[in-house]
Amino acid sequence: MKKLMYKWKCMDCESMVNHKGLCRDCTEYSELGDIVTPVARVKVDMDGHEIIKNTNVDKTYIFRDGSEGKKGFRGPKRMTKKQMMLADEEAVAMAEAIKQLVDSQGDGEEMLEFGESVTIDEEE
Repeated sequence: MKKLMYKWKCMDCESMVNHKGLCRDCTEYSELGDIVTPVARVKVDMDGHEIIKNTNVDKTYIFRDGSEGKKGFRGPKRMTKKQMMLADEEAVAMAEAIKQLVDSQGDGEEMLEFGESVTIDEEE
């Protein structure tokens, strides 16, 4: 794949060069050689059209496991032993809570099975 060659163009005098910096023809200097009014060159392609960098790029990516993050050299880090212990404790607590909820609903209340439809009779 060929690397694109960029040029640098002064928008005042339309001169194109291979390096960036100040335009030597348009920049005004004092008698001591200090810069009074700088005129910078702009990055252009080979045809002379100005290259505008897109700054609205979203840098977040969605990984295979569904988590979001920034794409980089290293993958997502593993959980530490303490984090794994906490996650296991939370999973056990959640399982117990679900079990208690199922037991409390089974004490005489009618439960709906998956696939059953609920119909509401309208009284007029």
